[in-house]
Amino acid sequence: MADLSDVETALVNLIGAILYPNGFSQPSILGLPAKIYGGWPVPGCLDGDLAASTSVTNISVYPAPTNRNTTRYLSDEEEVSVQTPTLGLVVSNQTVTVTGSAPGAGNPHNLCVFVNSVPYVVQATSADTPVGTATKLATAIATDFPGTSASGAVVTVASSGRIGQVRVGITGTIASSLRNQEQVFQIGIWASAPDIRDQFAKAIDTALARILRFVLPDSSICKLTWKSSLQSDKWQKQNQYRRDLFYTCEYATVDVQTATQITQIQENNSAAVAGQNPVTNLGTIYE
Repeated sequence: MADLSDVETALVNLIGAILYPNGFSQPSILGLPAKIYGGWPVPGCLDGDLAASTSVTNISVYPAPTNRNTTRYLSDEEEVSVQTPTLGLVVSNQTVTVTGSAPGAGNPHNLCVFVNSVPYVVQATSADTPVGTATKLATAIATDFPGTSASGAVVTVASSGRIGQVRVGITGTIASSLRNQEQVFQIGIWASAPDIRDQFAKAIDTALARILRFVLPDSSICKLTWKSSLQSDKWQKQNQYRRDLFYTCEYATVDVQTATQITQIQENNSAAVAGQNPVTNLGTIYE
């Protein structure tokens, strides 16, 4: 779920990529050192950076006390990703063979075998090999079809049962938007001289102006809009020259959850005539 801190971190990373496109082990695009971070500067650290023989410009990213709710509508759940199955089921006459390998941690499989139109489902985790999974399936089916057995990874269903469809359900992630909001972020450029401040401010502001949207850690999109700028030289006696860039970030609070694929549906049907006939069970249908 995208949080205020996620947006702050994403902005820090954006500015870092602008000033240090070749990585922080290489000089900045201005040839001047800079420190980029989220939060408000610590006075002692800021003073030390700016007073050093080779001054280090500080770029701070801080959420300003300006925000509002911009929710227009709430989205339905959407599929974000689906994991890859590692187990499979192969049918041949009265046998079902479990193929593949044990699923990875966090990706349990639901294996479903229809016998006489009734589903039999077992779960396979990272501890379940094809042989172990076949044993689970045989045990489940044998409850209604005595004589069903497993040999290795092969399940042989008793002759009284007719094998129908087989399905493998895996896990994935889904996301839904809970609300939208706008948050203004204050990007502070703190430099030891006005010309250094202006160089950094121009480089950052020009690059951010080209960025309309960027991706947050939960894969949602954040809209970036310039709001205002403010310059201050009131601390020039302390060799501190500052410019603030205010950018509005509009993003969604997204709830991301793990979801499991559906392998079978059960419908219980009944009918009745009000005041005349009692409820009559018409049976169960599986799909």
